[in-house]
Amino acid sequence: MFRSLRALFWIAFRTELFNLPQIISQSVFFVLILSVFNFLWREGAKSGLPLPASASQMVWYLAVTEVIALSVTAIHREIETDLHKGRIAAALLRPVHYLKVICWQAAGTIIARILVFGVVGVLTAVALTGEWPAHRDIALASLALTPIACAVLIIFIVSVGLSAVWLRECSPVYWVFQKCLFVFGGLMLPISMYPDWFRSIAAVLPFQPILCGVAQGLLGATSYDLLRNLGLLVLWFLVGLSLAAYLHARYVRKVLRGEL
Repeated sequence: MFRSLRALFWIAFRTELFNLPQIISQSVFFVLILSVFNFLWREGAKSGLPLPASASQMVWYLAVTEVIALSVTAIHREIETDLHKGRIAAALLRPVHYLKVICWQAAGTIIARILVFGVVGVLTAVALTGEWPAHRDIALASLALTPIACAVLIIFIVSVGLSAVWLRECSPVYWVFQKCLFVFGGLMLPISMYPDWFRSIAAVLPFQPILCGVAQGLLGATSYDLLRNLGLLVLWFLVGLSLAAYLHARYVRKVLRGEL
């Protein structure tokens, strides 16, 4: 069974790695985003805009958050299609659990995208700022948390896909989830720049540890901060895994009762 899952992982990894049109187009978009915000932050610093760090550190922060956001695929669409075509019901007869199959495939895709966008992000940040992160050990620790953050993100997106059992279409749920990730996760701006009431809301949601919590090492966070964020990522992964397992179990009960 493990060999089968590993084979699925490598197939997805190679497929994504050689999907050149998508990789190139998203890499160009990535470079443009970093270039535009690099200009905005440098001009803002000149005009006295209160940034939580230097413009160069902000570019590195954005590079990390964008790598995470770009690395996760829209797996919810595949799950929705499998639901409507009865593939998940058919998977109940197979020895390998459907959620394991879909998660291992997603892992292969995500690792390939992290490698590609990670290289693009590092090269672009160096070219724009002319320097490496100030605290390289903390910066490397932040990069090491990136795959874990993507794993947490993908397990919640699996739950979004499974919501199609009741809603028939999960795209509206995904749109809300994605916007919450961008806003409450601190994709463009660190959460520390927002008002206190906003930070209080973000603190109880899973989005901040996924983006801002991982990238905070580029803004001068300590190793303790990253360890604390790692604990939050593990906690939210377990929450997301429990939610996905619960939704799948509810779907199985509906199938066995003939309600689908």
